[in-house]
This record gives sequence, C-alpha cells and structure tokens, in this order.
Amino acid sequence: MTKNVTQKYIDKEEAILRQPVELYHIWQDGGSHWRHTSGDVDVVYSGNVYSRAVIERGTVQYDSKLEISTLSIQVKALADPVIKYLARNPLGIYWIEVLKLFRDQTPYEASVIFLGQIRSVSFKGLQGNIECAGFEVYLNRSIPRFRYQVSCNYTLYDDYCGID
Repeated sequence: MTKNVTQKYIDKEEAILRQPVELYHIWQDGGSHWRHTSGDVDVVYSGNVYSRAVIERGTVQYDSKLEISTLSIQVKALADPVIKYLARNPLGIYWIEVLKLFRDQTPYEASVIFLGQIRSVSFKGLQGNIECAGFEVYLNRSIPRFRYQVSCNYTLYDDYCGID
C-alpha cells in the first residue's frame, strides 16, 4: 500500500522541525515593556529576552475591505501586563506586536504577524482573553475639525473664519 503525502502535510512537518515560536511585545506609551514567547524556553531576540509564557493567539481577522484587523490572544496564567487589568481599566494605551520566529535559523529573523492596540481584557478563572485592534484603526480615524475653545476654530483668514 502506497501513501501519498500532500504538500500541506509536508509544510506542517517542516514547520514543526523548524521550531517555530511567537514573540509577544507589549508596551505602554512612555512606560513599561513586557516580552513573552509561546516557546518552551526563553528566547533572546534583538537584544531583548522574551520569557516563556502559556500564551497563544487566534487568527488575525479582517473586515470586508481587508483593512481593519483584530486579534484575540489567550493567556493561561495571570502575569504582567494582563494582571494590571484586574485592578483597574488602564488609563494609558497598551500596544502589542506579535512576531513569528524560527529557532533553527541563524541569525534570527522575525516576521511581523500583528501590530495594534489592546482594546480589552476579560477573565475566566486564571485565563485571560486579550482583544486587540490593528494599527490601521488609527490610520483610518477622522481628525475632528472643531474643538471647544475660546478662540476661533478656523484658520485665520480662511473661507470659514469670517474675518476679512
């Protein structure tokens, strides 16, 4: 009996042999940085140590125009920075970058899988679920034209200003 091996099977086996890991870099604007890896050992990449954690991500999902991405990440044990969400809803912005790296590669080269902001964290027992929105959310935001202030909201002498 002959077994036909598909390309999908070969790709899966080669990926396992290449020792893939994901690196999670979480940081707060002007504040702390946390680095974790889904691997079974700590990983040193680009001069930073990514400590092992029980962390995994879902698939990156896009909207109908393939512009806005979202990502869900599951953490199995409470650790920084996820633990900060227990005490209070953070006032600052928390960013996240997810990289994929193969440990058999020398030198290490990582590819970016996701870059965005942590939107919310929910808990069920000791498991945390992190919901993230992609960076393109900020690129597509409209900038408000008006703001509450004593002076005029228009550029001096433009069509809307009203001053000759």
